Amino acid sequence: MKRILLTGASSFTGTKFIELYGSTYDIVSISRSNDENPVNLNDSDAVTKLFNVTQPDVIVHLAATIGRDAESADVLEVDVATTKHLIDLAKTKNTPFVFTSSEMIYDGRPNGMYEEGDDYHPRSDYGQSKVISEKYLKESGLNYLITRGHRYIGYPSKGFDRPKQFPDAIRDLMSGREIHVDSKKKVTLILIDDICDIIHHYIESDTDKQIILNMGMEKAGTYYSLLTDVARAAGLDVRLIHNDGDEPGWLDDNTLSTQKQRELGYPQRTYEEVIAVIANGINEAKL
Repeated sequence: MKRILLTGASSFTGTKFIELYGSTYDIVSISRSNDENPVNLNDSDAVTKLFNVTQPDVIVHLAATIGRDAESADVLEVDVATTKHLIDLAKTKNTPFVFTSSEMIYDGRPNGMYEEGDDYHPRSDYGQSKVISEKYLKESGLNYLITRGHRYIGYPSKGFDRPKQFPDAIRDLMSGREIHVDSKKKVTLILIDDICDIIHHYIESDTDKQIILNMGMEKAGTYYSLLTDVARAAGLDVRLIHNDGDEPGWLDDNTLSTQKQRELGYPQRTYEEVIAVIANGINEAKL
């Protein structure tokens, strides 16, 4: 069984990865809330000790100190420093590295469909921190998977209870509360289950490679259209969803090209399959 050193284990994606692959891998998580290994990612000595003791086969770095909408020097100072430290540790053992970057590194095409080879145009401190980290990883000589995605969607695992846009919207609908979402900006969204499957695919098949990958559904749309389709499929009240919301941090066309994802054989559910997965999670929670 391969051993995975996982950061962000209590995050939206991290809890889903543990839910889906906790029995497939020996997962050692770096998290302050972890009962077995309470380690602060900012504590470089503790992280180094954990790495040396566990000797992981792969590092999966999901953690980000501050959300993508934040504008703060801490993003550049803290997120970059912790990522660089993990990469430096990986270099001592030539450990493959999985890094979740962001579509916030893109801002160069008025009609979207960003491709992996596009130039960097970070739109925030968060995006700039991802650019710096990506460059450091690419210069490290390690084998890696760098993933880039837009807002993550999906039904949350039982271990996730933090504020997050999409699961909060689903919880509001399930509780009969109204939500206001954007209906104008085009986006390529990514199901967290697919993110986990993509990481699993890399670990099992491609750790001898260096890959940068846009993630998402082949079909683009709006946040409003997605949520209304999910609500219909799950039997929720569509009248609670209002199309007058705004996402000031999003571009008018935030679509990503996912052609490389398909060409390399990485998992990609159809739009209909994504709706079904989320609706199934909602219906199971109703029982």
